[in-house]
Amino acid sequence: MSAEETSNQNAIGIIEFNTIPIGMKVMNILAKNIYMPKLKQQMISGGRYIGTLFGDHASLDFALNYALDTCVDDIFEIGWLGSPHPQMIKYMQGNLSVDIESIENMVIIQLSSHAKLLELTNDLLHHVDVKLVDINVKDYLDGSSLAIFSGTIAELMLICERCSLGELITNVDPKIKNSLNLSQPLT
Repeated sequence: MSAEETSNQNAIGIIEFNTIPIGMKVMNILAKNIYMPKLKQQMISGGRYIGTLFGDHASLDFALNYALDTCVDDIFEIGWLGSPHPQMIKYMQGNLSVDIESIENMVIIQLSSHAKLLELTNDLLHHVDVKLVDINVKDYLDGSSLAIFSGTIAELMLICERCSLGELITNVDPKIKNSLNLSQPLT
């Protein structure tokens, strides 16, 4: 999907299921019955399953409500990006480009829900002038997800004010920069 095609999609919905079988079943039903230009899904650590739906607000609202109505106890979390930020679109397309050497300061946020981390990241990017360095979910994180931002100390302090889970790291050492191990997009 090109940047133009993605930007023409009004919203992105993320459904994070507690189990892989229920997640696959619900995503299969959604794919068959609701028009979405693009749908991605992936198994993540902790036995969870994530479905990412791209489309117009009405279709995604219907899809998310269907999932909630049919299997609320099997949903770990739901995320909603009503207006995806351009950096989020680049991340989801695998086109996020970061110059690791230019990072002087960063904030790292860790959440147990990837869906909520994507939603929070999108919100922060819309309200604070920072660069998205990475969003990372790896098996060694045991189901948790990380978002890493870079910017000035003042900008990064705004992120920490908006999200108490953010940890500010200043004057980042080159050894830390090189160990960031940037990921491929999950969604």
